[in-house]
Amino acid sequence: HHMGTISRLTVILTAALLAAGLTQASDSRANPGEPVAAARAVLATSGQPLGAGSDDLQALSVRTGLAGQYVRIQETVGGIPVEGAQVVVGLPAEAKRTPVIARGAAPAVLTGLPRNVTAAAALKLALKTAGVQPASLRGQPQIEEMYLNAGKEALPGWRVTLPAGGATWLLGIRSDTGEVLYLNDVRRFDSGRVFNPNPPKGSGGTIPPPTDCDSAANEALLSGQYQTLTLLGRTPAQNQLKGQYVDLTAPGIDTDLNNDGLIDYKPAGVASEASGNFIYGCNDDRFEEVMAYYHLDATQRKVQALGFSGASAILARPIPVHAHYFNDCNAFYDPVDRGLHFGDADICTFKADAAEDADVIVHEYGHAIQDDQVPAWGFGSAAATEEAWAMGEGFSDFLTGVSPTSRMHICGFVTRSEATWTWIFSLAAHPARYALCRSGHPRQMMARTTSSDGST
Repeated sequence: HHMGTISRLTVILTAALLAAGLTQASDSRANPGEPVAAARAVLATSGQPLGAGSDDLQALSVRTGLAGQYVRIQETVGGIPVEGAQVVVGLPAEAKRTPVIARGAAPAVLTGLPRNVTAAAALKLALKTAGVQPASLRGQPQIEEMYLNAGKEALPGWRVTLPAGGATWLLGIRSDTGEVLYLNDVRRFDSGRVFNPNPPKGSGGTIPPPTDCDSAANEALLSGQYQTLTLLGRTPAQNQLKGQYVDLTAPGIDTDLNNDGLIDYKPAGVASEASGNFIYGCNDDRFEEVMAYYHLDATQRKVQALGFSGASAILARPIPVHAHYFNDCNAFYDPVDRGLHFGDADICTFKADAAEDADVIVHEYGHAIQDDQVPAWGFGSAAATEEAWAMGEGFSDFLTGVSPTSRMHICGFVTRSEATWTWIFSLAAHPARYALCRSGHPRQMMARTTSSDGST
């Protein structure tokens, strides 16, 4: 295969497009270098044909892990990316080890079809299909020309991302017919109730279960469960919850979706203390900001303690967080503004604020971690990406279970003797091993599930 230049093929929309001044944001996370040449050499000598029949390879990113470097490469045909056709080449740090090539099942590319729909026409069609007005966009749309994964075949078209007021829409539009192949909201939504550590868990189930902490009476019931903990890494010379890894002022998160100059629901970054002591009751909106800051910061520090720091760091930067983004009973990660958004559940049966529950907080952070590792994780049609979405939910739940602030008793770890792998989940059956796992020894955090017959 011909190895072309390193680039990410995208279509840049100019101000003339829809006369709305809409341009495409670039992805700054791609960082190709010398490992790219090594990865291409591995592919050139592997003798393995690429599934999409690519005539060019475009490097998307280089990540450094604990065992080496990983180069993610996009397969293209005629310089156009093929959706779902990516190759990861693992370059081990130890020269004696063999590089690893991982690729998904790529669809057959259908070439030769006419390209009747332009990028501008695709954007107009996407806005119409999603019911979005250009003025309501809270960020710049992205339009990428690519062969869209339609199952067994990849068809020429445009993939459009629209960061709209109430959703982040992803559309696949054929460039020959204008048919919309898929329309998905790519925000990572997950429901949650209250606290984790939460009062029922912290009390062993003895706390009466109030449905929320929005009243003085309920706050009094729950006040015995407070813990005063150290908030690490706050940015000096300022009074808000902004730090090395978390930013509760929510930069980049649009809070005026209808563009009337007013905040739609509640402002971000309300907690501000010159003393550095952020002490609030759980019926105070500032309490959820402290919850989000502490639990996200502690999770990132745990990730780094496992070895993922420096060149191997994952999401080691301030993530924007809005602790009271909307009044729904939900929370989500948005891959466009790359922030976490939590709801207050005011319109729901159970009216607990999502950011009162650290399980919800850490779960959403899991989605952000995956998007940092693999940009556009789960982008595509539902049929093509349902397993990726399921993996995302499973990973986020697992991260919640093993986070340093969780009390979920699923800190399973794997021990290995010869060829035998064993899962250990039970606190009661293995208290010493469970305690070892909870203390966070890096090598105890690898996982592999094994069925009763030994298959994996």
